[in-house]
Amino acid sequence: GERKSVIFTRHAINGRDIELTVNMPLQLRLDEVMEHTLFGEKTSGAVVVMNPKTGEIQAMASYPTFDLNIMTSGSSEERVNLINNAPNSPFLNKATRYAYPPGSILKPFTAAAALSNNAITTDYVFSEEIVDDYWKPVGHGPWEWHAIKRAEVKVRSTPLNLHNAMIHSDN
Repeated sequence: GERKSVIFTRHAINGRDIELTVNMPLQLRLDEVMEHTLFGEKTSGAVVVMNPKTGEIQAMASYPTFDLNIMTSGSSEERVNLINNAPNSPFLNKATRYAYPPGSILKPFTAAAALSNNAITTDYVFSEEIVDDYWKPVGHGPWEWHAIKRAEVKVRSTPLNLHNAMIHSDN
């Protein structure tokens, strides 16, 4: 609620049009991907597709989402209860409400660095033991930290190679 700095200011010009920059086919695909990738009461997420040169928002999604029809049925007490107790807060837009670390956006860069430094090859297949979507690295000395959690996705392709891990953002 407090202004920290101003990066750029452009004063309004009366009579200028506002242009919607959302790419509808991309938006529909983004919604579809979010619905098929995230699921259940334990997952939530947000995606923003932006033109890096202009800052134009091309698509934006927050998951889980909600059915607007819910807000027109039932008593106001039922609606308030639903809003306050819904798993994963579907009534909060996670794409605009919070700040997140970059996460999966770094995976292609990490993969490129691993390939460039011959840490892996394009035909590398992950073969470590995974138990309930958790695994610990082996072959590099004792692992003293918590097990690494894989991303929860509805559909996983096998084998677990670089190509499929990038497609499904698999940790």
